[in-house]
Amino acid sequence: MEITCDLYAQWIGGIRAELTKVGFDHSKLDDQDCAIRWQAWKRRTIPPAQRTVEMANGFSCPAHLQKGLDDLEAAIKAGEDIWPWQSKLIDRPKFEDGLYNDYGIVHFHLGDGLETSGYVKRTKELLFTVVDSSTVYEIGVYDHGEWYELDILDILDDNWPGLLDRVTLQAIDVENYPRTREEVKKLREANVVTVLKLKSGRVIAPPGGGVATDGTSFAAVHAADYWAKLLRQWAPRIIADIEKRVGDGELPSKDYAVTLVATDEEITAVLGDTDKWVLWRRS
Repeated sequence: MEITCDLYAQWIGGIRAELTKVGFDHSKLDDQDCAIRWQAWKRRTIPPAQRTVEMANGFSCPAHLQKGLDDLEAAIKAGEDIWPWQSKLIDRPKFEDGLYNDYGIVHFHLGDGLETSGYVKRTKELLFTVVDSSTVYEIGVYDHGEWYELDILDILDDNWPGLLDRVTLQAIDVENYPRTREEVKKLREANVVTVLKLKSGRVIAPPGGGVATDGTSFAAVHAADYWAKLLRQWAPRIIADIEKRVGDGELPSKDYAVTLVATDEEITAVLGDTDKWVLWRRS
């Protein structure tokens, strides 16, 4: 009797197939680096879901962008896919979004109507937001390229301080931290992670998780490590369960192959039409 249950290999195989489909050359990446690149790509994807919209105090939208903002907000509230308002670079697995990796900020274009590409018309000004599973928090409208502004995080702290609680460093103070947009720009472009001190005195780690020295998202590295560990831990447990059931006479003694099945709601290992192990389920 042989039991095949290499869940990690199946996961990596699916990732490589998806990257191949979009034309990304992953042939020189080992399995873990491939998983990290895929995670960095996918973490920029916003799953469609009905979300509420909250505006920061003093939020103002230029009149010529109001129609574009209204269309985006309507799509957000209706639970439609909002990728057409995002950067076209989200389609490129090699791309790393410095603003997102550092500050955790998602930006949207506010054009009126669609290009032939399916994206909304590009605009010089961009809406800066934080997006979670239930809400889009609108911080302000900034010019394209204003990725390093310090007031972005101060506005978050003033309006939704709870969003920064998870990255707040308690009972410490710092003297050396970036005080100008030029310093933020220099550090980010050098892939240097630093703590930040806000006007309120709050000291925080990068809300977007920060980057490694090669510019790779720390969040992507952590996610790839998490799934690799989970899948490798489950495989021997499933094999042992099948062997026990064969020994107890619940299953016939024959070869078995366990299949990894992943959806947005859960990840399972499946044996035939009846047996399923839930490895992860969205809470």
